[in-house]
Amino acid sequence: GAAGDGNWTNGANWDSGSTPSSSDNCIIPAGVPTDIQVGGDCANLTMDVASNFMMHAGTINVSGDLTSNDAIVINDGKLDVAGSASINRGATLGVPTSEIEVDGATTLGSNYVLAINDGLFDANGNFDATVNPPTFPNADITFTSNGLLELAGGTNYLGDLSTTAGTVTYDGATQDV
Repeated sequence: GAAGDGNWTNGANWDSGSTPSSSDNCIIPAGVPTDIQVGGDCANLTMDVASNFMMHAGTINVSGDLTSNDAIVINDGKLDVAGSASINRGATLGVPTSEIEVDGATTLGSNYVLAINDGLFDANGNFDATVNPPTFPNADITFTSNGLLELAGGTNYLGDLSTTAGTVTYDGATQDV
């Protein structure tokens, strides 16, 4: 935002001039430098195309849904989504302390990459890495090191899954795979 300090809780980074709460919808528009150093809260979080969303620390708690129309980069920190997530342009998890957790359904966009380098993608709801109706190319899920994909809900499709590194763990009670 405008304050340029990467602090989600600094009101000067927001058009409203105040820090968003768990009941405020947040939109990260195109062209706004987003280099999160300190986390915070919001209701629904929408990232526009060319929003360049990047986290380097902290936790952003999304009490609603996530809609990402540009790549998400988590170099460190956690994006914690209580609702569903539509990740339409891919995501990258860098270090072991980088995480995306989604309690609702997760859908990955066609022809984009979920790159889990050393981080964790924790999908507690249904997980789908294809489009409806299924077309190709699907989403790709790549691991370059010790990345972890945890799936607790049903899994419709894992897209094109790399098998050279990383781990996929099914940790739900009853799952359809």
